[in-house]
Amino acid sequence: TSQVKNMYNMFENCESLTVLEIPDGVTAVRSLAFKNAKNLTQLIVPESVTTLDNDAILETNSSSLVMYVVPGSTAEQYAIDHGISYENLTNTGSAVSVKVTDPDGETIANGYSVSWYASDSDTLLGTGKKLRNVQDGTQVVCRVILNEELGSLYIQPDDVTYTAGSTDGTAEITLRAFETITVRGTVKDADGAAIPNAALELKQTLNGMYDKTVEAQADEAGAFTLDAKKARAALTVSAEGYYDGAYAVSESSIQESTAVVNAVLEKIPADKIT
Repeated sequence: TSQVKNMYNMFENCESLTVLEIPDGVTAVRSLAFKNAKNLTQLIVPESVTTLDNDAILETNSSSLVMYVVPGSTAEQYAIDHGISYENLTNTGSAVSVKVTDPDGETIANGYSVSWYASDSDTLLGTGKKLRNVQDGTQVVCRVILNEELGSLYIQPDDVTYTAGSTDGTAEITLRAFETITVRGTVKDADGAAIPNAALELKQTLNGMYDKTVEAQADEAGAFTLDAKKARAALTVSAEGYYDGAYAVSESSIQESTAVVNAVLEKIPADKIT
């Protein structure tokens, strides 16, 4: 059951949206929720929705939109009143749900989006945690995309292929946490003397989407330690009177969960300092 009770303009101007199943438990779809969602062709509305504002579905291509509704529901009456095509939300096959768990087996209910595709093509079959009306023996692909919060903790999961049976089933996805590594080293000048209190900034892009930055400061002896995720990283070292140093931390440079970076900074000539 969805923790979201009211849908406002979260899909306004979302032209990439084609199919949406409103989660069971949502009670109200408010003004402009789907304004200008011009490519929306299928909208599945559960019986829990008892309020649909008059302009909730506005400036869509209503000639190609089909609402899937429960007979006698608020959504059915809305479709009738607004001249939108609709079909009864009846089962002609089984339903497939997705269950996402953390490495300890605890269910993760939120923090990701779910899309379902035909296994033999990139045809989008639906979105949301449940895909309805899947025929016995049909293979579908479940794709879970983590949001920034989860995507900074867990590795983006692979797609899962599920073969539907004659009864409802579940596609299960277990997330894998990023390993934590230690980046340590020293900051020295070209003569090997320690540079105290240098500033360090380590940047990573996790799952190819989410930027994460860790900052630290070297001690009086020029030594430093940072905690990061096991993924490629770019380390910038700065100190007053020296040119910045840039260092790459690759996964191949990580040994026993540790990467060593010994930074050597070049002193800025006195006549170059302004």
